[in-house]
Amino acid sequence: MISASDLGIPAAIVVPSRLVISLKELVEKEMVSLSLPITEQFFLYCFSEFELQPKVRSQKKSYELARSLVGAGEGHAIMIMRLVTERAYNGNGFVYIPTLDDLPKAQYGSASANRAISTELVKNFSEICMEILLIEKAAEQYFVKMKPISSSLE
Repeated sequence: MISASDLGIPAAIVVPSRLVISLKELVEKEMVSLSLPITEQFFLYCFSEFELQPKVRSQKKSYELARSLVGAGEGHAIMIMRLVTERAYNGNGFVYIPTLDDLPKAQYGSASANRAISTELVKNFSEICMEILLIEKAAEQYFVKMKPISSSLE
């Protein structure tokens, strides 16, 4: 699973030898945050846990726009998902650097309506998620375990 402790930083300003960064260092820098229901609270919680308050320069409702702003040098961002590429849609580069601080892990969920007809993509995604959750035993406490049905014929 991907940790929430990856920081998106414009590639143009990164010191190549830099391996980690602390939230205390980030408080001095302008931030781009996502203005989405749970994500915004998660972002603020990361800082408040260390009694810090970030300088939020911009709030966006789109991951792609937030990444593009980071790539353009408009600020730094805490990302809960890591793309394979380190390029934003605008073509600008950025890098992911882990934070030194122990941030909470992001929680993900998947749900669908009872009568919904899933596409192959959704079915494949759900299967991969279940496999990962089973391997990592990350969601074991939430699985419904059925008791074996005993046969009355025995």
